[in-house]
Amino acid sequence: MLGVLAADGNILPKHHRITLELSARDADLLETVRDELVPGGAITTRHRRGYDYQILVFVSRNMISDLERLGITAAKSRTITWPERLPLSFAREFILGYFDGDGFITYDERPNGRYPYIGITSGSFNLLVSIAEVIEQHTGIRPGGPWGKVGISTYYIRASGKRALIIDEWLHASGLGLKRKRFS
Repeated sequence: MLGVLAADGNILPKHHRITLELSARDADLLETVRDELVPGGAITTRHRRGYDYQILVFVSRNMISDLERLGITAAKSRTITWPERLPLSFAREFILGYFDGDGFITYDERPNGRYPYIGITSGSFNLLVSIAEVIEQHTGIRPGGPWGKVGISTYYIRASGKRALIIDEWLHASGLGLKRKRFS
């Protein structure tokens, strides 16, 4: 849950409000978050720029405080860092939640078949460095990057080929995560 909120949550401390907006195709994930954090909470739908989104909004002064202690704050996109107070036993789940929000898988079509890529994007260079380090600690594989483009404040890390498949397997070892962001 923390990783999903870190990637796609919007924190408004003044009003103690937390908003999570996901693509309608990820309704199952939003329902899981709702059921865990605010059972019975309303999910609304909106259409924007040709796409449907589902939104969960709830108020919790305590959760805002807890999220802030873990580094999930208002205007976090460029400033977020690895949640220092997060027990390392939850590192994979945090990264998986972040990946479900701001990660991608893709393929390059080659003469000998599909060549896989896996990656994570963020406005925070430092968060991606930490994620790459944790992935390397657990898999022995360090994703390349972070890379970014001049004038665009988004960075990404990625791995390809067998390295991408190993990271995907590690990320999804619990059986959790969006099916559309998996190789298998």
